[in-house]
Amino acid sequence: MTKVSNQARIKAALDVTPSNLGAPVTRTATVAGATTGVVAATDKVVQSVGVTGQTGYFLTLPVPVVGKTIQFLGSVFAYKIQTSGNTIGIDGITGTPANLTVAARTPIKLTCTSLTNWQVVVGSGAIA
Repeated sequence: MTKVSNQARIKAALDVTPSNLGAPVTRTATVAGATTGVVAATDKVVQSVGVTGQTGYFLTLPVPVVGKTIQFLGSVFAYKIQTSGNTIGIDGITGTPANLTVAARTPIKLTCTSLTNWQVVVGSGAIA
């Protein structure tokens, strides 16, 4: 029997291949999603870092560019992802700004489908 690593299963579920994978960039969730919580427009793979006991801490997505995809690797702790503006949604839901809670150890992929929306795919392949 061939042993498959958790990382290999996550890559397969998220449709990640070495050709489209860059080195992971660490982003640490913050109270407002600022400073270390800002995901850069150039980030492709983010090693998310939640904070112990702070599930209300945020990572902030970059300004939408249609077709942009960002992979978020699982964090030991839960955190939230928020959009960079009030008119930008996550799976069509807008907010002030829109946000999504990510459970601990859950890899996700976000793809910008329009200038006002990010689509989410959870590690299992199901739409959030």
